[in-house]
Amino acid sequence: MKRLMLMIGFVMMLCTAVLGNDYYVSQSGDDGNPGSKDKPFKTIQKAASVMAAGDTCYVGEGRYTESVQVTGSGAKEAPIRFVAQPEGKVTINGMYRIERHWIGYFDYEIWSTAAEKTFQTGTDGKYYSEIYVDGEKMTRVANAKGLREPKQWFMEGTKLVLWPPAGESPEGVAAPYNNPETLHVEGRLVGGGFVLKGAEYVVITDFKFSDATVNFENCSHCTVENCSFSSSKSK
Repeated sequence: MKRLMLMIGFVMMLCTAVLGNDYYVSQSGDDGNPGSKDKPFKTIQKAASVMAAGDTCYVGEGRYTESVQVTGSGAKEAPIRFVAQPEGKVTINGMYRIERHWIGYFDYEIWSTAAEKTFQTGTDGKYYSEIYVDGEKMTRVANAKGLREPKQWFMEGTKLVLWPPAGESPEGVAAPYNNPETLHVEGRLVGGGFVLKGAEYVVITDFKFSDATVNFENCSHCTVENCSFSSSKSK
């Protein structure tokens, strides 16, 4: 009898491991929550950081601007699953609206006409591969020395520096150039969407990707199912 009870306990333990845990993500959630259905996470990244083999993340309706880093692995009979719920109503967006406060950018070692026409803001930990102003792609340069004309930008540590297109001078700005706060500035996130690194047996299903992708680095047995991909900007 004792041996039978031990075997039953072992089987139940295996079943629990295979079934895994369910986590939930909602735009009304909080990453300080436990990720339950009643108290969901706010971001998909938070769920990805705690998931293990057999776990499923259900992402609620809405638009999520994230670069989700997935490094955990599932197993053949217990994959890690990210599921949009409801199907086709969850969009992973790779374009981030930059609405932070912009201030004038001055580099006293590299003084030029660009100095009084260029603005900077914090990156808030985000990295961009492209910048758009009112839908128009700006040109990336290496640093301040590369600034030669409007519609150029670069990143410097935790700062994003932009010489915006010419326009009428906003109140309080001496140069005849728009402060980016008056413009629609967007950045294409580096790794926008999902980035899987060294992962195995991960399934991503039923999502819509807008200006975002799923990138695999040294992965195996990972699949993307019933997802759509579109771009609002030309690369």
